[in-house]
Amino acid sequence: MAREALVPLLGELTSDSTKRERALAELEVIIDEYRHALPHEVSQTREELNGVLKSLEKSAHNLDKLSPRTVAILCEALDGPRGQVTFALQQAIDATKKAIALAHELPHRRSNSHLTVLACQVAQVMRDILEIKASRTRDDPALIDGSRGGGTYARLLRKVIECAGDTPPDDLYPLISKGLELMADPHGDKFNSV
Repeated sequence: MAREALVPLLGELTSDSTKRERALAELEVIIDEYRHALPHEVSQTREELNGVLKSLEKSAHNLDKLSPRTVAILCEALDGPRGQVTFALQQAIDATKKAIALAHELPHRRSNSHLTVLACQVAQVMRDILEIKASRTRDDPALIDGSRGGGTYARLLRKVIECAGDTPPDDLYPLISKGLELMADPHGDKFNSV
């Protein structure tokens, strides 16, 4: 999936096919490393719970669209009102949403440092392979202009995070800043240097 999602964006950033392929290969490695920072069981639990939630919400939606005859048959089978099923489904939906929130708090969740390292690595690919300076420009549509579209680093970082199976923050600016700071000072020496 990463390849298909990244190829068009990399095509916007450089016309050099060698650079595109090198950048794509490096970004795929970065994505794979980031994915492995989260234990499989945690990832699987989140995925399963999201699937359950979608199914329950679809069932509730379908229940609301039943014809009067179908509702009458359902009520006869329940020996009560349709609300019994609607109420039970809503309880299951609410419980699943709580479970999803708990799954995002599991102790093996990726730390913010993993995301900062990912941001740094994406900036390094831009600098070292694509020969593009990573800037702090947000990927806000109002700011996107210029030959490369503007917000290049933010757009690439957002796409890489999505390809890694995570949800990027709405505002990437704090992460962009941390990634660029780490790239500039990878050993954390800025406060110790003379």
